[in-house]
Amino acid sequence: MAEPAALLLARGRTADVYDLGDTVLRRRRDGGSLQAEAAVMTWAAAHGVSTPRVVTCTGPDMVLEKVSGATMLESMHDPASAAAAGRVLAELHGQLDKVSAPDGLPTLYGAGRSLLHGDLHPGNVILSDAGPVLIDWTDACAGVRAADVADTWTLISCFDPGGSHVEALRAPLLDAFFAAVDIAAARPWLERVAQRRLADPNTSSEESARIEALCRRNEQHP
Repeated sequence: MAEPAALLLARGRTADVYDLGDTVLRRRRDGGSLQAEAAVMTWAAAHGVSTPRVVTCTGPDMVLEKVSGATMLESMHDPASAAAAGRVLAELHGQLDKVSAPDGLPTLYGAGRSLLHGDLHPGNVILSDAGPVLIDWTDACAGVRAADVADTWTLISCFDPGGSHVEALRAPLLDAFFAAVDIAAARPWLERVAQRRLADPNTSSEESARIEALCRRNEQHP
């Protein structure tokens, strides 16, 4: 698949994002279809979740409205900004709490039919002038909402953020997130979420070790 004649804006674990001017192109590198992701983004936006508008989607190529702003990850530079990020992550989960999953979306966690983003972390939030916008819905699924909270907990605790300066900000980020969500409800789902992350070939050995340590700590929690 030839690369488009456009500026590469970002390179994720499975897809690349290119600048097309007033819009952006999200392209899966493996050639897989983005139709399901486009459909769930359209559904989420129609139900009050802040997400980019889908312009067109054909196979591995999805054209989206361009959302200007830094990612939450890029905006974290001190404990105060990390704590603010934790609160915003909780607010985005609050938006999702009100949304049922569309028909046809696979159920991964429990018998619930709530909409789960499946990858809600600071790198997938753009801080636009109009407010935070949730991007990258590749892993969206249906299930119990507490499992999505457990997934964010796992991600911000264990995954490499791509910048050494962020490592020191994990604690204030987690503290603020924990204070604003129901962590007690999320604890029973942590092991199941962790197993899915451990099975992902994109998870590094260092991240896997952190996930396993997090699960051990959770098991010891009274």
